[in-house]
Amino acid sequence: SFPPPVHPGYFPVLLWSIVILVSFWGYGEALRRWVNRKEFDDLGWGLTCAWGMAVVLALGGALMMLRMAKAPNLTLVVLFGTALSLFYLAEKFTAKAKKSTKGSAESSPSRLNLQLSGLSIPALVLYGLAAVAFLSSIAWPHQIDPNDDVVCYLFFPEKILQTGTLIEPFNVRRMGTYGGQALLQALVMIVGGERNGHVPDRGFGMLMLFGMLLHLSKSTPPKLAVLRFLALAALFFVAVPRINTGSALTGSVIVLALLETLRRLSNPPASATDWQRWIPCMVLVAAAASLRPTYLLCTAGIVAALPLVKWLLERPSEGRSPLRLFLPVAWVAAGSFVLLVPWASVLWQSNKTPLYPPFLGTMNPEFTVLGNKAGAFHDISHAFAYLFIPEVVVLLLCFLLARSVPNRALALAAAAIAVGVSIFTSYKFGVTVLFESYRYTFPMLMPVALWTVLSAMSSQAPVELKTSASGMAAIIGLLLAVNLTGGSRELQAAVDGLPAQISSRQPLINPALTNAVQELQRYTPEGSAIFAAVDTPYAFNFARNRILTADVPGGARIGTWPVGQGAEALKDYLLSQGIDYLMVPDFDNAMLLYTRKHWTEHQRPEWFFKEVWGKYSLDFMESADQLSRSQRVVATAANLRLIDLN
Repeated sequence: SFPPPVHPGYFPVLLWSIVILVSFWGYGEALRRWVNRKEFDDLGWGLTCAWGMAVVLALGGALMMLRMAKAPNLTLVVLFGTALSLFYLAEKFTAKAKKSTKGSAESSPSRLNLQLSGLSIPALVLYGLAAVAFLSSIAWPHQIDPNDDVVCYLFFPEKILQTGTLIEPFNVRRMGTYGGQALLQALVMIVGGERNGHVPDRGFGMLMLFGMLLHLSKSTPPKLAVLRFLALAALFFVAVPRINTGSALTGSVIVLALLETLRRLSNPPASATDWQRWIPCMVLVAAAASLRPTYLLCTAGIVAALPLVKWLLERPSEGRSPLRLFLPVAWVAAGSFVLLVPWASVLWQSNKTPLYPPFLGTMNPEFTVLGNKAGAFHDISHAFAYLFIPEVVVLLLCFLLARSVPNRALALAAAAIAVGVSIFTSYKFGVTVLFESYRYTFPMLMPVALWTVLSAMSSQAPVELKTSASGMAAIIGLLLAVNLTGGSRELQAAVDGLPAQISSRQPLINPALTNAVQELQRYTPEGSAIFAAVDTPYAFNFARNRILTADVPGGARIGTWPVGQGAEALKDYLLSQGIDYLMVPDFDNAMLLYTRKHWTEHQRPEWFFKEVWGKYSLDFMESADQLSRSQRVVATAANLRLIDLN
């Protein structure tokens, strides 16, 4: 028997999360100083942190390619970024002190003092909402899906910390991402554990979005102060369609950061070959790709569409050469490609593909069909039906204010690409429920919508206030009305559950299951290979054994998976892959994904869950049960069995 795992507790993880956030600011400031462009002099802390997070993702990809992203090295990455922050802050305060002693300072307060002395009740409310969002993210117990998080997303970070990379050729969910979100979670889990998987998204993501929108709207006319407050508050009340710890708000951060960066680059450079000013865009597009392929489509699409829209709008009046406008697209594409090489290398090592989709790699082709069996017409109908769900409608209404944004070309390009990628995503998931489409597209639609509203608001001239304020008020009112119920419930859960988060040190899942994984692993020789389909894979010691996991057996495979060929064929296949042991639960007494009942009585409307996923899962369960009778069962613990394949 083993003692139950002890979680480090709330406050150590909270303090470490703050250190990570500070390190993001340090890396972002280092990037700003390195690029050294006047247009980036006033980023604000939110955009600086977003740049820094993108830099850390680039560093993490390089470390993972070299199999060096282990806990000690990632700790050094965080501490070095924190040291940069302290150095830059000390330098700024020293410079201010010197100016003050020379009498060069103006009598009016500094910007920092203005921000502090200008705090009002509305400002305190917004900062309070931001604080609640961050503090409640540390051990947020909700929106955790056992089929996604427990069997995949929460063990990816642990495997990175222990092995320095993420090699999972048999894991379907591993195929769908380069691993950026897992790397951000790994940073937190250096101190924390599986209970802290929400920190990057609910914590870092919400704070950086708030910081960027706050800075963007600082020039809003006083007469629109109430609308500015409501628009900023909407960020905390727009219900995030989140069901697991995957990327949602982290993706929104990168999209919004790209918009804010491009807004500062609206003026043409002095030289047509001045590519250095586009480096932040390169880093951001690569960071978006590391989180999810759809974010790559959105960010790269905005960069590519912007010069086209700008050329179409300005061509009649200026006749500017299109080369000057389109050359930055090539620079950003080339720079992003270079930064993505490490991530692509890791995915190739893991799943024999540089990018999925479009390249299948180890993905089983049967698992790639996500559309309606009735044909493309139904997929198209699904894509356009998605546009009319209330949550999407109010976000689309925000784009009506694009004509009031100073950089109208950027607003139109961002709106067109966000909507276009959303329709394409909904089309590809043509048989899923509409909520699933919204869940995947919200991280792109929401930041573009709020950026459009606040950009239009902050640019209003006194003459235009009367005509535009009513339209803004109507859109913001609808945005809040549609989302207020869900957002209020989440806020209530955050406030009510915070004391329990602070006091609890209980593991996420019954410790008997994690203890069973650890106990059975000790029966195997060090260095041997284990093929595992278990409820809590994050309990493995990944440095001790070669652990290969299957979220859906047969969904990702090397060669041809032996479906329908019996137990001996499965054993021969696993042995041919160098696997020595099979660790599986009792399929009648396991968590959701690994129970027969789940696949025989599946209630999801998507046909492929039962006809494809279910077929492979049930066949694997039958073959594994047969192997437990024909092969030596080394040991059992809790609901787990360790089967010797040799």
